[in-house]
Amino acid sequence: MSRRTLGIVVATAGAVLVLISALADVIGIGDATEFGLRQFSGVLGGVVAMVVGGLAARRPRP
Repeated sequence: MSRRTLGIVVATAGAVLVLISALADVIGIGDATEFGLRQFSGVLGGVVAMVVGGLAARRPRP
């Protein structure tokens, strides 16, 4: 798998993680009382994965 493809896969997985974490209460898998630490961690981890994947996809070949 090329670096570009891997970067796109990682960025896409990060975006899915952000969506699931942010909408956990709405879709019924979160604690409906507040935006909790696990949700915040999931959103933060997803954003990091999106940035790393985006950088890997953009980086030119050596």
